[in-house]
Amino acid sequence: MSEPSQPHDSLFKLAFSDTASGGALLRAVLPEALVERVDWASLALRSGSFTDRDLGGLESDLLFSADVDGREALFYFLVEHQSSVDATMAWRLWRYVTRIWRWYVGESKQTPRLPLVVPVVVYHGERRWTAARSLSELVDVDSTLREACPELVPDLRYVLEDLTELDASALRARSLPAFATVALWALRTASDRGFATTAAELSDLFDALREAPDAPRALWSIFSYLSTISGAEEDLVGVVAGQLSEPAREDVMDLVEHFAEQKKEEGRAEGRAEGHAEGHAEGHAEGHAEGRRTLLLKLFTLKFGPPSEPIQKRIAAASIEDIDRWAERILTATTLEDVFVSE
Repeated sequence: MSEPSQPHDSLFKLAFSDTASGGALLRAVLPEALVERVDWASLALRSGSFTDRDLGGLESDLLFSADVDGREALFYFLVEHQSSVDATMAWRLWRYVTRIWRWYVGESKQTPRLPLVVPVVVYHGERRWTAARSLSELVDVDSTLREACPELVPDLRYVLEDLTELDASALRARSLPAFATVALWALRTASDRGFATTAAELSDLFDALREAPDAPRALWSIFSYLSTISGAEEDLVGVVAGQLSEPAREDVMDLVEHFAEQKKEEGRAEGRAEGHAEGHAEGHAEGHAEGRRTLLLKLFTLKFGPPSEPIQKRIAAASIEDIDRWAERILTATTLEDVFVSE
């Protein structure tokens, strides 16, 4: 399956590429009559990506298969990231479904009957979804002809999970695994930054994440996503972490520390590799220093709360040596004064 090209894609695929989370979401959104007929023990993730290449930055897809009444069926997740609703979604999905059938026939090495393909759109834009839900609604024919010859009007209806219609309570009611719920919550509130005020409502789910086998990956994917989408004046990581339990907050700090050390080593390696080009190295060093300053501000916020303006100015004017020294001290410091001792 192709690598996701956006932070939204990465988060969704990490959270739902396993059958437990993917299956839980399907059971929550599919029609009840279909849910009852699926052999959920047979659910499996299939390979393949069927979206348009020129839309790769706007959407992500996952394909699962399962037995339905003894026949194989395919469940296709399309994750829509656009801020505006796409009126042609039903037509796009028709194209994707035909690609899936073509792929399926090629994989089977024979001419089988085509499997049922159920498209599921997960949408987390800025406004509620208003586009046509079926292909037939897009076909421009007179209503009398549509009624007289319905067999001539192709149709495909997709299942819609419009995250803009869900609050934290409604997401919890989906009864998904903790990581999956928190991931949908992050996607749901990305456009309006709603998680800055609702993180406390899901604090227990972050605690549950700490007990999961892949806890570091799950926690880091959430906070990496928040960090990636943060604006220049935002500290979403610090705001959210501040609403969690102390153990969860400490885990986040540990992850940030690990990330800082990793980035520091990457910067050293890049500096050694590019040291022969002095002018370029100077530009690179300044860019690296700026990244380290941003990370240090996040560390300050996580440990002590938002830094004052004098502290921000001091960090902005600091050398990379100062930044590294303060970053090491902050891990054991109990007060701001401990960080700047003997300075």
